[in-house]
Amino acid sequence: MRKLLFALCAALLLAVSAAPLSAQTLLLRANVPFEFYLNGKAMPAGEYQIDTKLGHGIARVWNLDSNRAMLTLAQKESFPYRASREEAVVVFHRYGDRYFLSHVRDGFGGIQYRMATSRAEAEFQERAAVREPDETVLIAARLVR
Repeated sequence: MRKLLFALCAALLLAVSAAPLSAQTLLLRANVPFEFYLNGKAMPAGEYQIDTKLGHGIARVWNLDSNRAMLTLAQKESFPYRASREEAVVVFHRYGDRYFLSHVRDGFGGIQYRMATSRAEAEFQERAAVREPDETVLIAARLVR
């Protein structure tokens, strides 16, 4: 009886401690209408699923059309959001005709995952002698449960 009670308490503790972790991750989909760069590799336009549930600061960016995925570093941050609900978004930096994945936002909870700036983007900024992108492009996304 004592072992059963201990096992039930341990299971309850595990369930309660795991709940905040799932709420702090994102799984979203977006239709990206242009080619973009991630980790120095070109990713074609198409339907994407972005998953930060892998943990350890890693996100998976998966092209659902070509079934091609890439892992990248993603740092969780808080961002200020308006009191009204906003859409989840995927954010890109545009330099000339090149787009680089920057971050994803959940749209309501103030959670943002910033993708690591790739060496390719840093080199592009250096060659072009710019620090700020020409434009920040927001693509509407939808949360997947």
